[in-house]
Amino acid sequence: MNRADLTGLNITDEYQFMAGVFKQIDLGEILERTFFEVATSWSGSEDKCSSYPCQNNGTCTSRGDEYTCHCPVGYGGNDCQLDINVCDNLACMNGGQCSDINNGYHCSCPLGFTGEYCQHATGKVLLTRPTIRALSSVQVNLHSGAKLQCNVTGYPVPSITWKYHNVEIEYWFSVFLLQTFLPYTGNVLVIDDVTSDKTGYYTCIATNDVGMSQAQIQLDAIKVSDITRIITLPTAAVIMTGHSHNFTCIATGQPPPSIEWTFETFIHHSTTMPPHQLHHQGKTLTLHAIKAQESGTLTCTARNDIGDEQVSVPVIFNMRKFKSISKSIYSCVLGAVTFNVTKPF
Repeated sequence: MNRADLTGLNITDEYQFMAGVFKQIDLGEILERTFFEVATSWSGSEDKCSSYPCQNNGTCTSRGDEYTCHCPVGYGGNDCQLDINVCDNLACMNGGQCSDINNGYHCSCPLGFTGEYCQHATGKVLLTRPTIRALSSVQVNLHSGAKLQCNVTGYPVPSITWKYHNVEIEYWFSVFLLQTFLPYTGNVLVIDDVTSDKTGYYTCIATNDVGMSQAQIQLDAIKVSDITRIITLPTAAVIMTGHSHNFTCIATGQPPPSIEWTFETFIHHSTTMPPHQLHHQGKTLTLHAIKAQESGTLTCTARNDIGDEQVSVPVIFNMRKFKSISKSIYSCVLGAVTFNVTKPF
């Protein structure tokens, strides 16, 4: 049967007809599948790979109305459009330097080493004890995941073990997961759902025939409510000579944050704080315009062990005197900033 003989049939009819023929002559499932693919092409179904959707030399596979891109090393995404820096998750061994290139990565090996990761020694090489590069502390949100990475160099290639509170991690497989981005295993410790009972000091231990090195990593977990936030902000103000103005800065966080006030003049950038007084554990600042002085920026900084936040407002010192028999406070708007103006007697 040729293509002309199948003109009056739809793709389902074609497939069922030929499948019956194949079964009768026992050509098997492979021929059935082959004919289905041929019948699909005859029916005019569009080949989704015909438009070459895969970028960066990705390989396209079309199946029905869908296609899949198989990306080369160093690329990702539905169409291989994302350039992934492989060196972020890979460390070359024995002092090699990692470079992110178009088709993946390249380790530039020092003299005496070769291989994809510089893992093979050539000829006589210097035996070196392990050296560890690792962050001293890692901070994540409570109930999120954490990765502790221990990058190690040394020859022979070191083996890595982890401890938590002086207990080897192998006893904690239900809690921890060891991963690797190197030929040896265990240089990355993955902790899911970080809670208070998983925080503290973790120890990475690297050992080879020459010696041993270790590094401690402090893991902290914070609640969103623990983060320092300024909830009552100071406002910009114009202060007439001879008068005072109160600024308020209130912050939340755990532990309770401290409040610090600083001042910097607009022109000469002097950081000398004008005459002032602090009230309510520093939450309220009173500035006194005793004499003429340069205007500037007043900054409130709230800080605790988790972090800090700051807010800055302009403060204008003005010598102009108003004729009035009473004292009042009014507001004026300059651009997007509202100033509280203290009007003297």
